[in-house]
Amino acid sequence: MKILERQKKLFEVLEIKGTDAFFSTNPSNVRYFTDVIANRYPERSVYLLATKDKFYVLTYPLEIESVKSEAKNCEIIELRSNIKLEEILEKILGKDAKLGVEYTTLSYFLGERLATKFKLEDLSREIAKIRAIKDEEEINEIKKAIEKTERTLEKVKELINSSKITEKEAALKCMKLLIENGCEWFAFEPIIASGENGAFPHAIPTDKPIKENTFTIVDIGGRDKAGGYCADITRTFAKGKISEEDRKIFEVVKEALLSAIDSIYEGVKAKEVDGIARKILSKYGLEKYFNHGLGHGIGLDVHEYPSVNSASEDILLSGYVITIEPGVYFPGKYGIRLEQDVVVRKNKAEILTEFPLDY
Repeated sequence: MKILERQKKLFEVLEIKGTDAFFSTNPSNVRYFTDVIANRYPERSVYLLATKDKFYVLTYPLEIESVKSEAKNCEIIELRSNIKLEEILEKILGKDAKLGVEYTTLSYFLGERLATKFKLEDLSREIAKIRAIKDEEEINEIKKAIEKTERTLEKVKELINSSKITEKEAALKCMKLLIENGCEWFAFEPIIASGENGAFPHAIPTDKPIKENTFTIVDIGGRDKAGGYCADITRTFAKGKISEEDRKIFEVVKEALLSAIDSIYEGVKAKEVDGIARKILSKYGLEKYFNHGLGHGIGLDVHEYPSVNSASEDILLSGYVITIEPGVYFPGKYGIRLEQDVVVRKNKAEILTEFPLDY
């Protein structure tokens, strides 16, 4: 989707909501609506202001030259540390303007300051919905990130199977491999969780060696380019022998994954997809070991709208790129999680990830 088309969608939101302007400190919004790369690590102090007919990018002298080289179809305003941000906005918008913001990303203290000048309205959901529908160019960017992440995943699998290595050493190697395989950066810090550590869905890699004869969860993702789109892939590997009982549990998680993906089409409720995975796990007495939502949107951020979980009221629309990631977690023993990145299409889901699901 071209910048002008994205900006037009935001203008339409302002018109529908009767809001005078939208202001955001969210670096991914700056990137999405103006092409200014504010969302690379570390995030840059670059802000977005959209009135009913114009876009502005606001930043400090430290970033001004790079912003000038990147910005598209917007006016650039140089901020000064001795002038309050809300006063600059007031000069542009006038007093008592109705200002749209994102409560999901706006800091409490800045929100308090803005509220002294403007009538604030939360547009978080409206902005999230604009960004959720990806065009084919965006989907191709996600595919590139996935391809590079999958090349890394192959090397990490070989590393785990061929050497004595700790979780932390594997995570460090993983980050290096993502860069070597062409990613600009990693979308999040890798999760390498072996044995009992795998029972924590968001485990922090430890100094403990990768265990043999049990499962190791590897959850990684890279960005294709600076400020670019994310991949998010999880596989569960096994070093050594796996018992027949554990093998069967692995196959159930795989069945839950594939069944949930098969249930996706434009217009389906996200919670119904989540329910399909839980129904499979429940059939084998495993649902109580699945303790998180089934998935989430991905894009410029690794977690975006929509939410795919049992409480979600979101409807899946064509162009949404989401993760599907069922898992089971046995405290003191191990965890198993499998994750695919998919695009919602009219009649089905298109699976973007190609890395084998087998352990």
